[in-house]
Amino acid sequence: MKKRGIRKYYLLCWILTVLLTGSGCQYVFDQDGFDEDETAQTDEGIPVEVTALVEGSIEATVRSFGYIEAEESVMVYSRTANLVANLKVEEGDLVAKGDLLVGLEDENQRIAVSKAQSQLKNAQREQERQKSLYKQELISDKEFLDAEYQVEQMRLSLEDAQTQLSYTEITAPISGTIVIRKVKLGDQVNANQHLFDLVDFNTLIAPVFVPEKFLPMLEVGKEVRIVSTSNENQIIQGRVKRISPIVDKQSGTVKITVAIQEYGPLRPGMHVRVEIIYATHSDALLIPKRALRYDDDLLYVFRLLPKRPGDDLHRVERVILKPEIEDTDNVKPNAGFEIGDQIVITGQTGLKDNRLVRLPTDPKPKKKDDRK
Repeated sequence: MKKRGIRKYYLLCWILTVLLTGSGCQYVFDQDGFDEDETAQTDEGIPVEVTALVEGSIEATVRSFGYIEAEESVMVYSRTANLVANLKVEEGDLVAKGDLLVGLEDENQRIAVSKAQSQLKNAQREQERQKSLYKQELISDKEFLDAEYQVEQMRLSLEDAQTQLSYTEITAPISGTIVIRKVKLGDQVNANQHLFDLVDFNTLIAPVFVPEKFLPMLEVGKEVRIVSTSNENQIIQGRVKRISPIVDKQSGTVKITVAIQEYGPLRPGMHVRVEIIYATHSDALLIPKRALRYDDDLLYVFRLLPKRPGDDLHRVERVILKPEIEDTDNVKPNAGFEIGDQIVITGQTGLKDNRLVRLPTDPKPKKKDDRK
């Protein structure tokens, strides 16, 4: 029994040794095969495309979104009650300040004015009579002063009646466009009833908010591009009109008011994208954004190096990029690049520093059988 147990023990050890040895051999084989493939791939070069750096114009902008508003817009209300007798305007009509918008029936108001005028004339005649008697010392001072007081009261009554009559003609308080009409001919209008909305389209603005870090670069008069989100093809020009002197502590943003020069298709309430141009460089070295790669907070590109002696292909170097300004398509580097530098724009995925690369103009790599 003891010999049989010993034989089983040695047999188990032998099986484990064979398994472990075979696994190790397989691992070494796989590793060697991987290194060989990687070396072959590196020798053949990683296919890439490059572009030569050139100079061009670039603009530094800060982008934000907002809604169009009009700085001069009013809601027109009635100041008296009566029927609408004369409707002079419709939505979309242009009006000047003081133009008649709607006329109310004014018969009662005209009667009140006539009555007040008559009473004033009577009071003035009585005042003249009292004045003559006063000079003859036939009436007291009180009676003479009462006559003057009565004239003043009648004058005030006439002014009030004339004011009430003027309320029956509702005029435009500003020049602009009728955008809302809320009354019809024959309607009964009450005092303080909303009748029209009037907007001066020449005062359109776009209030937006930008991060406070851009505050040192912004100033009144800076050029602005405005695009409606419903029509990306039309660009409207504007200027920075006002910059708020405070920073919102919750959002860390600053309010910028943009004045619109030619409003074109823009209307109050439209959602727009605003691009404030705070710097322009006409002869800047431009690096296409599709060449950029990111490594955490670092920004870098791959630059083509001259061929080394004995190399059939080019190598690339990894160059850290510090942007000075950027636009939608390009970046202007702070330093470290020159006109004509060849920068990789396609094939950067998996690319490393000092790797061999193959350009579209390079000859195709030979197959393994051909190299033998």
